[in-house]
Amino acid sequence: MKYDFDKVIDRKGTLSLKLERCKALFGTTDISPLWVADMDFACADFFIEAFQKRQQHGIYGYPVIPESVYDAIISWFKVKHNWSIERDWIVLCNGTVQALNFCVELFTQKDDGVLVQSPVYPPFFSAATSLGRLLHINELSFANKHYEIDFADLMLKASASKAFVFCNPHNPVGRVWKEEELLKIADTMLRNNVLIISDDIHADIVYKPYKYIPIASLSPEISKKTITVVSPNKTFNIAGLSIAALIVEDKDTRLKIKKFIDTFQLSPANILSIIAIEQAYTKGDEWLNALLQYLDGNRQLIISSLQNHPVIQAIEPEATFLSWLKFKSIDLDDAGIKKRLVEEAKLGLSEGRSFGNGGSGFQRINFGCPRSVLENALSNLKRVF
Repeated sequence: MKYDFDKVIDRKGTLSLKLERCKALFGTTDISPLWVADMDFACADFFIEAFQKRQQHGIYGYPVIPESVYDAIISWFKVKHNWSIERDWIVLCNGTVQALNFCVELFTQKDDGVLVQSPVYPPFFSAATSLGRLLHINELSFANKHYEIDFADLMLKASASKAFVFCNPHNPVGRVWKEEELLKIADTMLRNNVLIISDDIHADIVYKPYKYIPIASLSPEISKKTITVVSPNKTFNIAGLSIAALIVEDKDTRLKIKKFIDTFQLSPANILSIIAIEQAYTKGDEWLNALLQYLDGNRQLIISSLQNHPVIQAIEPEATFLSWLKFKSIDLDDAGIKKRLVEEAKLGLSEGRSFGNGGSGFQRINFGCPRSVLENALSNLKRVF
């Protein structure tokens, strides 16, 4: 393979959240940290070369965003995902979570209902609760190692909501929502006049034969009722550069977002993130294909290693570099599972209960790491449980 994803890179002393927060979260640094969702792979050479070229100039003044950035976004989503985006629909911002929060702030009022599906990435909950909104939860149904949507409950909760914060593909359960599911979701939200705020940050990390479909791409009517947040941060392991794009067809919605960004002087990007997003969406295809091949090998390793395991059930991810593990037939609560993981398996995973309803009894493991690291983690899991 042209790219060396097997190389173990020491991240100590690099201000890595994954390492620096271990003591606070797990009580020790003597663990393999496979929790926060960034990968342990070096980013592609073309990023480093472009950054070095810019840094050597020596002046880091106020930047502008060239039209070529917007062209790159439009081309990437057309070629990769058959989604036709117009230039005017794109609004840049400096992060996905930031975008979720200010969209909830802008398009709902205090005590309005905000609908999310659980278990889900924890900031989905706080995007509602921290802003004084009423959190409505549509709990995903789990059966036979698979998650489905309870559409009857979704309809009920949508009728009391103003916004639906959606995850496509889904973190942590790994679903890539099918077209028929997306159409039913969209129909439900349109019937109830609910704005869809769709977090599609894992759109490019999808395994065959699954296919990511942007919900906004299904029809003009759905697109006008949807704000889609996309980013190269997860795909190319550049989360520390903080760049995202909101795709907003509806003009009034878009102008309201732009006014908010301008009013609070929220700089949408810095010099390096501007370079990064253009490099990602113009040069990233070959690297991404190699990454997906490697990650799929890691994914298959988890599935095969834990197949028929008496305690740990691996939910097969259709997307993302995150695997959702169910701990069953065990006389331990969530705290007990974490204690054994940390003290005996020497692993720091993401606790399932932090992902809300339905997360108790689960742990999320990040398999965006060299295979030797994952093999060691799986060996320790099986040894301890």
